[in-house]
Formats: sequence, C-alpha cells, structure tokens
Amino acid sequence: MVKPDGTPYEVIVLFPGVFDMWLSSAARYLKSCIWRAGGEVTLYDAHWNDTRQLATFEDALLKKPDAFLIWPLNPLAFEDYIPRAEESGIPCFNFDVAIDSPLITGFTGHDQELLGYSPGQYVVARYKDDPGPVKILEIWGNPIHLGSKCRYDGFKRALGDDPKFIVYESVACDFKPALALSAVMDGFTANPDLDVIFSQSNAMADGIVSALKETGHAYKIDEPGHITYVGVDATIPGVNYTREGYMDGSSLSSPIWNMDTSLKQIITFVCLGQPIDKKIILPAAFINRDRLDYSLINPDIFPENDWNHWPILDDPDIIPTPQR
Repeated sequence: MVKPDGTPYEVIVLFPGVFDMWLSSAARYLKSCIWRAGGEVTLYDAHWNDTRQLATFEDALLKKPDAFLIWPLNPLAFEDYIPRAEESGIPCFNFDVAIDSPLITGFTGHDQELLGYSPGQYVVARYKDDPGPVKILEIWGNPIHLGSKCRYDGFKRALGDDPKFIVYESVACDFKPALALSAVMDGFTANPDLDVIFSQSNAMADGIVSALKETGHAYKIDEPGHITYVGVDATIPGVNYTREGYMDGSSLSSPIWNMDTSLKQIITFVCLGQPIDKKIILPAAFINRDRLDYSLINPDIFPENDWNHWPILDDPDIIPTPQR
C-alpha cells in the first residue's frame, strides 16, 4: 500500500468501540494487515457514542486520508455525512452494518437478518415434534444497534406464527457478559422452565454460560436437562462452548472475513485503481459441533491474540486477492 512517490496510503477506520472479542479481533487484524502491506492506519474508537463518531468523521476529513472504513453506530445519520467525503474525493468503505448511500464505494458484511434467522431455523428443527410450549429467552445486545434489531427480526421470522414458541426478551445487555449473566438469572427467576436461550452475540457467551452454571442448568447438549443455547458470531467463546457442549451453535459473523474482504476492496479500488463490487454479502452459516473445523474460526489457523500471524484469506468466489 505504497504510492508511486514512495509514501504510504493512509486509511482512517471508524469503529463503534473495541470492547469485545469481535471488535477487538477485527480492529487488530485489520491494522496488522494494513501494516504488513506497507500502509498507514488510524483507528478511532467511538466508545459506543454516535455523536462522538460523527464528530470524529468530520475532524478526520481535514486530514484528507486516502480512504475511510466505517462501522457506523448511526447509519441513518451517516447518510448525510458521506457526501462531504465525496466532495473531497475520499472514497468511503463500510462493513458489517450498512450505510444506505449510493456514495459508499464498497460494502462488506453478513446479512444481519440471516444471522438471526439461521439459529432460529435450528430451534424450529430441534423442536419440530415438540407440542410446546417452547419457552425462549432472547438476550438483547442493544435495540439501537441495527445488527441487533435485524437479528431479532430474523429470529422472529424463523419461528413464524407458531404459537408454541413463546419468546421472553431481556433488557439491553450492551453485548457485555456481566449484563447478560444478570439477564439470564432474571430470566430463570421469572420462568424456571425455560427451554431455549438465543443470544444476539457471542460477545455475551461467558456471562450466559456462567448463569447456566449458577442456576444449575449447565447441562451439555447430549445430557438430559440441556438448555438449547444458540447465538450469533461463532467467535472463540462461542466455538469453545459449542465444542464443550454447553452451546448448540451460532451463525457465523466473522470479523476476520469482514476485515479481509474490506481491505481487499480498498487495495483493489484505491491502490490499483480497479473496479470492485459495491456490495459483498458474506454467508451466514450455522456453526455447530459438526462444523467446528470451519477455517474462519479454527483456532489452529487463527490463534487467539496473535493477529500478526493470522493469514490473508484466499477466497476468489468472494473477492480475488489483489495482485499488482
């Protein structure tokens, strides 16, 4: 990522926050990849404050970077800000949570509704012959998070109108394990005969499994009394709990895949001047114990916290690896 004059390309990345496994892995892997390619990267953490993120974007425009990469806390508000980058000739790339603007140069992400629909399908299939009622506790990330709302909608769509499925919703847990632990404890207090837990993110997995253990419901998938537990992300905590049997599985929302594809879009368009697909939708596979060797989450390939040795993916069906 070096210009003809020998200076590095600069990418400014706007993150909502870097407080959980998904976001911290995405941020550090992206920074590592850009550095390995010879570029410069500045990453801004909004600390989950959308006003702060928009102000940071305005300030960053003055630096005239070669590109922006954005995970927006308020996608609707960003629609009014993106034209300012366009006027300055700065391409804007977007990942995971989409900004609905024709001026976005390239988007990469999983279909957020499918991320909820996939575990919902698993629940429907598991309880196909159960007359019900099937009592489900849904652990919210945060309703202001577009991904949370879409995952909620997808899970609801998978359950359909079958009255045997009864869903109880938790308070917003802000993707934090401690809040999820309290939400599950409260859920069992209110409904001791819960059958299913659906979590909108595996960022909360440690808290949920701790709550299952504290309430005496930590039975593995092949044991009587097992609480069906499904989620979203298939990051390391979810993979580990799936391997151990406490979790049935989760839909794959991969920080590695998001960052790898976004970076390839940036290099192809900005550095090489070649056209790209404006929207790349990544698959939302359901990862259970039978699929734990799926390469994007295999800890042998992506050892925890060792971002500088995580490989660049090679998946030409998604996006070719750019070649000079």
